[in-house]
Amino acid sequence: MKRIIAALLLLTAFSASAASPRATGLPEADVRALVALADLTDVYWTNKDAAALTSIYTADGHNRILGMPVDLRGQKEILAFFTRSFSAPRAAGLRHRTVVHEVQQIAPGIAAVDGSVYLESVEGEKVTLVRKFSMNVVVVKEGGAWKVRLNRVRVEPA
Repeated sequence: MKRIIAALLLLTAFSASAASPRATGLPEADVRALVALADLTDVYWTNKDAAALTSIYTADGHNRILGMPVDLRGQKEILAFFTRSFSAPRAAGLRHRTVVHEVQQIAPGIAAVDGSVYLESVEGEKVTLVRKFSMNVVVVKEGGAWKVRLNRVRVEPA
């Protein structure tokens, strides 16, 4: 748990120093909360925490990887997918890094988030891109917290 908190603090510090996403219609606090949510997905994925990663979705969340046979509806399917994925062997040093490019309010409590996801191999100071995805996400505010309702990712050509 201490490692996850330390990683989150490090990611939050990095996000604050990185370029802010373009934002339309949302208060700055909500934009920061959405960037922090993206940072949490990185921590949870990198640490193979399927339950925590699933918790960022609404109960009826939908996660789809276009061009791959991944079309997950509801937290039960999302949890089963990440549990299976995370139980498979993974190369040491593989990390998940999300960059939020734009956030746009659709309606009160609903926003669209566009960005990129990078799977990277890290060996010391050497970082190698393994795979890149583009993402389009619809988030909703539930009980004061942002949750993923709809996630679409596309594998980018190498």
